[in-house]
Amino acid sequence: IRNLATRRRSKSLPLLNRFCSQQKRPSLVGTVLPYQIHILLSTNIPPVDWSVKVEDDITLLQSINSKINRFSDIKLGAYYDNTVQNGQHDMYIFHSKENNHAGQYIANVQPEQVDEIIGASEQGKVLHVENSKVLENNQKTVFLCAHNARDERCGKCGPELYDALGQLLKDTSWKHSKYYQCSHVGGHIFAGNMLVYPNGDWYGYINKHNLKELLETYDKGNIINKHWRGRIGLNKKQQQQLVNDQ
Repeated sequence: IRNLATRRRSKSLPLLNRFCSQQKRPSLVGTVLPYQIHILLSTNIPPVDWSVKVEDDITLLQSINSKINRFSDIKLGAYYDNTVQNGQHDMYIFHSKENNHAGQYIANVQPEQVDEIIGASEQGKVLHVENSKVLENNQKTVFLCAHNARDERCGKCGPELYDALGQLLKDTSWKHSKYYQCSHVGGHIFAGNMLVYPNGDWYGYINKHNLKELLETYDKGNIINKHWRGRIGLNKKQQQQLVNDQ
């Protein structure tokens, strides 16, 4: 693991700068591995300090990970929120559209709730617990991969995107959206990687120069565009077919 992480972090800063600005690359379509549920747990540990396996830094995330069947359709990760207290963890749960709701937010998740959360998630149900709410279908939540220990490309592009997004959202219909830096999602080579829920659309090769265009294109209804990688609930063939049907 150490050798792999070293190789992934071997790029020089000038090369990373060019990488985050480069435009011409192969097609992204179908590069999202199929999953049905995405669970993300908050942490106040900054992304730059995350280990290669972020669950090694977060006891509750490690507990959840140990209880998820490795063959299940659940994708698990962390997101950075500097407003949470030490030892406190909030949670987002997003489902494919087949489950007829946009997702759920649970504040201050407790260890004893883990089994119930996983069980409800696997069944596509909303868990009715204290400090939770069902997300609105028009409420966008954005995650930007910034997991530097997994790959410096994400560690470089993610924070840049986060800062740029904060400025852009003020003047767009996205101004009420939530946005966070998150742990590894898959596809370092496609950095910067951006996930937009509730639809669960993934975008790659996003940078501070083309971010505004992506938001404007999305607002016009052109969700499937040149930066689109795939979507929650779809396999590679379905992702490719969705593009062909446009």
